[in-house]
Amino acid sequence: MKVFISGSKSLIDNTMLPKSVQSCLNKIISEGHEIFIGDCWGTDTVVQTYLRKVKYKKVVVYVSGSKGSTRNNLGHWTENHFSTNGSTPYVYRIEKDFHMTEDCDYGVAIWDGDSKGTFINMLCLCALNKTCSLYHLKEERWIEINELEDLRKLSGPEGAISEEDILEVLTKCGFSDEMRQYLTFEKTISPYSLLDIICGAPITLDEKSHLLSLIGKKRNLKYDAFTSVAENIKQRKDFNSIKHDIRALADYKGKDAIWNMIYDRYKEILAAKEGLYSGSVDLYPDKPLNLFAEWYDTEELQLKSSSCGIFTNPKLIETYIENEESDNDADEGFYRAEAWDMYDHDWSNPRYDYYYYNGKICWFEKLIPKKQDNGNTYYMVENRDFSCGRHDLNLSTPYKPGDIVLIDCRPFGPPFHAMILEARHQYDCCFPNIIFHFPGTEEWEISSLKHKEFFDEIRSAFYVPMLSPLYRIKKVGKQEMTEDDDRLIILSNVISGNEEKAERVWQNLRSENFGNLSWSKVMRIFEIINEKNSL
Repeated sequence: MKVFISGSKSLIDNTMLPKSVQSCLNKIISEGHEIFIGDCWGTDTVVQTYLRKVKYKKVVVYVSGSKGSTRNNLGHWTENHFSTNGSTPYVYRIEKDFHMTEDCDYGVAIWDGDSKGTFINMLCLCALNKTCSLYHLKEERWIEINELEDLRKLSGPEGAISEEDILEVLTKCGFSDEMRQYLTFEKTISPYSLLDIICGAPITLDEKSHLLSLIGKKRNLKYDAFTSVAENIKQRKDFNSIKHDIRALADYKGKDAIWNMIYDRYKEILAAKEGLYSGSVDLYPDKPLNLFAEWYDTEELQLKSSSCGIFTNPKLIETYIENEESDNDADEGFYRAEAWDMYDHDWSNPRYDYYYYNGKICWFEKLIPKKQDNGNTYYMVENRDFSCGRHDLNLSTPYKPGDIVLIDCRPFGPPFHAMILEARHQYDCCFPNIIFHFPGTEEWEISSLKHKEFFDEIRSAFYVPMLSPLYRIKKVGKQEMTEDDDRLIILSNVISGNEEKAERVWQNLRSENFGNLSWSKVMRIFEIINEKNSL
């Protein structure tokens, strides 16, 4: 007989095996069975240590990777090596486990109740109609696994992101108390929205990586794998199909899109960090970084840019920004660094632009070279997962018509106050809409809060800031208001929470074609609405 022994890595090396597990091994040895075992730390090495101590020879160590890549073979036993592919460490190691489940007659598992690898090994044994004796380390008892259904309760619940996780993300991403309380109470944030929140937030790439890792760990691969194997068995698929689907799940290529997207965004950040250094030729110095200081000029009504020079590594940029901003308001503008590969002469590789806020990289864009009809090659943004652009958050808000709120998209534009007009249909990207005084002008404007068309631009209709106003939006208290808010207070008193009034204002303003709204026009329309309401 051939027995596959597997177990959790949480079993610390040099730990004594439980007495009942020793008895099981002694029985296997006395009956002369051949033992298949992996080369990992934890259970593999603890069992190997025991087998070496009793000088048992009928052992084969299975290894993922070529010869020379063995991590542990304490008894210098025979080795079987297997090639493997996959982007995650688990997928890299999983091939040897597949082979052991196929080559053995039955299995023994020493499990801590959490390890996904050992659980999947038991699933595979069941799929091949092979039994497994499971020793549960936490419960200190043996469980006989004779069929797939015996593993259902051990698979745990489906992975889910909790309210506590959502609150932690909202807090670390800088949302106001009002928005945090509202969004968690209303339970309106989907995992996909949470992903967009993290990627667009005004926090560093390291903080984004941490949050993505936090919510990514909420996935329960045991549950997903059990469901997949059960469905494949129900459809009478062969073991090759079962292995294919397990690989896909472990490699984040399965059907459950949200976990795949979380992992993909996490990898995008790693690639962006790598893009600061590595190029087509591995030479020192690092990639040159062309740095620009950029800001929205409220006097000239345009985004302005000034070259700061070329730097050989990111640390020098951070030092430069720290020195420059020591006497300035860091929120008044941002820095953009272009990374160029000097050895990519024909522009065939992607490159990155990085956006610095408070001296650290918070956003980036991956640019892909595309050849145009005129023969020239231009770098075009691949996607805006980490820079937003006109793509923005579509979250509901707690604000009502007449509320005066803070609009703060710094460092991409100056903060200002606005009044909520229509607030119905919160899940529509066009609501709520706001009325406000264009910063740096005498004009008034009505616009969707979520579309970010807050700043006039002499070269086009609007300058759209990269940061969503939803991160920092909050109701403005009386003590925070200034003389500049007197006109907003007048409008707020007219609307006074009334959606019907707000809608009529919208309709009347739309007839003015929105553009070049003076205060006198705005006031005239609000007076008309107020008069009609009093009739």
